[in-house]
Amino acid sequence: MANRLITLSYIIIVISFLSCSENKIYYDIPPLIGKDIDEAREILKDQEDRERPFRKSISHKQDNYTIDGRILIIKFDPITRKITQIDLVYPKGYSDKSEILKIGNLKEETENYKCEVSTDDWTLSPFTSYNGVTIMPIH
Repeated sequence: MANRLITLSYIIIVISFLSCSENKIYYDIPPLIGKDIDEAREILKDQEDRERPFRKSISHKQDNYTIDGRILIIKFDPITRKITQIDLVYPKGYSDKSEILKIGNLKEETENYKCEVSTDDWTLSPFTSYNGVTIMPIH
């Protein structure tokens, strides 16, 4: 009887953990909209020492962050330092559009930004279809 209770408790804990991890917000993207890259790094608590680009011929630069396989790519103009585009990618994908928006705490369209949810053939699971979202600030 005690073994059954332990097994049942273990199963409940595992199911609870798995269901919570799928609904987790990995990146709070809306506060990054309208910021420059230095402000975004501060918000994301980026501890890496990054230098300003020295050549004006560079048109865009990007910062990459990864948490549990979810990749945040912030593209910015190296001269003005303004964020031009944010991409959120999860190669394993999600079966529902709302799930990928949730990990970035995003709404599909607001007055500050627009989201384009993408699907790609290279998704690692045949049962998922949404594996990326591009966030573009509305100026």
